[in-house]
Amino acid sequence: MKGNRGITLIALVITIIVLLILAGVSIAMLSGDNNIFKQATKSSVATTMGAAKEAIIRNSYSEVASYYEKTYADNSVTAESSVRAAVIKAAKNTTSDGVTIECTDDGEITITYNGKSGVTSTATIDVNGKIGNWTDNNFAG
Repeated sequence: MKGNRGITLIALVITIIVLLILAGVSIAMLSGDNNIFKQATKSSVATTMGAAKEAIIRNSYSEVASYYEKTYADNSVTAESSVRAAVIKAAKNTTSDGVTIECTDDGEITITYNGKSGVTSTATIDVNGKIGNWTDNNFAG
């Protein structure tokens, strides 16, 4: 029986200690103020809001192209039409899943995330039809 070697008690205790440390680190990652679930929620909200912003910008480019085509190719744009009006029209007609998009006649765009109250992103359309920087509120969830 001299050649028969098994696991010693010390090796077993060291293995259990290492497993407890790994379990502690894993539990810490799943709980607390900055846990994985909150980070995933923040990423989901940011992605949804970003898709809405991109949809507004894409529609704006389309409306501006249409405006210039009517202005220079068809010569059918009325005097009160403008690039700014085209961008406001595009923003008002934009839809995106998971959010509510509103635009006033003054060019104030507001995107509200439907899943969380208070999660908004706002921007303004200037006199030249340019959408300003987006201001994000309460993305922390």
